[in-house]
Amino acid sequence: IMGRLLLGFCMVAFLAGAVGYVGVSNMRNMGELDTEMYRYNTVPIYEMSNISTAFYDIRVALRNIIITTDKQKQQSLLQNIRDYDKNAKKNMDSFEKTIRDDETRRAFDEVKKSYAMFLQDVDRISALWVAGSQDQAMATMYSDAVQRNAAQLGEAFDRLSDAKVKQAAIKYEVNVTTVQDATRNMIILIFAAVVIALGLGVFTARGISNPLKELVDAADRMAQGDVQLQLKGGGTKDEVGQLTASFQVMADNIQMTARHLQSVSQGDLSADIRVRSDKDVLNQSLQLCVKNLQQVLSEINQMAAAAVEGQLKQRADATRHQGEYRALVEAFNATLDAILNPLAESNRVLQKLSAGDRRERVKGKCAA
Repeated sequence: IMGRLLLGFCMVAFLAGAVGYVGVSNMRNMGELDTEMYRYNTVPIYEMSNISTAFYDIRVALRNIIITTDKQKQQSLLQNIRDYDKNAKKNMDSFEKTIRDDETRRAFDEVKKSYAMFLQDVDRISALWVAGSQDQAMATMYSDAVQRNAAQLGEAFDRLSDAKVKQAAIKYEVNVTTVQDATRNMIILIFAAVVIALGLGVFTARGISNPLKELVDAADRMAQGDVQLQLKGGGTKDEVGQLTASFQVMADNIQMTARHLQSVSQGDLSADIRVRSDKDVLNQSLQLCVKNLQQVLSEINQMAAAAVEGQLKQRADATRHQGEYRALVEAFNATLDAILNPLAESNRVLQKLSAGDRRERVKGKCAA
């Protein structure tokens, strides 16, 4: 029983561990999906926003350089343009590391190309301004070519944003599907674990209760005197199987003793009664009973043989017996005495008569 219970507990523990492991793994996977979503989709969109903001800040600073007459402010604006450009390139480098599909790669390459052309326009306009050609710098900034390059960069930003948002949407769908699959698998695993645990519990309970029910029925039958039992639950090596096997041995022993008693009751004293231990009182008593009966019969047979040979005075030794067996032998001896004593007295009187002595008379109770 302990083995079955331990096996059942181990199986339940294993199932609980499996469910827990799968649950933790699913949670870890979902955490990784969230991290990946944040790292490769959310952060890049923020970086792309910084690049776009830097682009517009550079355009505004460049315009302010041209329209302002404050030399110190102009120098400050030039430094701002350099800072904006540095920040844009830094975000571009970070953004590029998160690209994982061809569509976003193409859109990003287009942004880099358009941004490079935009920087060339900024450098050319800045050079004209430094050379003192403010009017030409203003005309260049609002020229069709420069405006077209700026518009292309803006469109490139839009396409890159659309590509990244598209990839984020795809990733979201993948994550949702993964979470749904993980949830479904978790439910299936929990259901399977519950079914297996219940099945194992039923199997263990039946493995214990069925043999016990058989033993209870066998005990009831033995209580009613039916010892013709053949138990089926003794094939296992657990405690219940050992108990059933021991119960079967006990029933077999009782059956053997019953057969011996039946033989004795029919006058057969040749049964080989085996005492299984010093505590086997039943077979010890039966063996002693048979031995006493054999001794009594032996005494009777010896007296019968002696009587046939004319030795009518031989009697059984009652001191060799105890209880009712002794009373039986004594009664048998007394019966022989009651029969043979009158015969002996008659024989004595006849012998006297044959000798011519007619005065002899029969003495004792037989004279009546």
